[in-house]
Amino acid sequence: MTTLTLTEDEIRELTKRKQRKVQATMLRALGIEPKARPDGSLVVFRAQIEQLLGGKPAGSGKRLEEPEPDWSAV
Repeated sequence: MTTLTLTEDEIRELTKRKQRKVQATMLRALGIEPKARPDGSLVVFRAQIEQLLGGKPAGSGKRLEEPEPDWSAV
């Protein structure tokens, strides 16, 4: 079962950084906007990562149809 958010270990693996402030900077550089909890820990939603990195699209879970060439033009 996948979780709604990345774990602290997954954030550390993604950013290659240990300090939360530096992790947030790295995530923003990757186009990911982290949220901060009251205790200072970061929240990164898994759906945002999957959408950004080409995993399943956030939302419906339906597969996007790929465009077909216009064979009548050949």
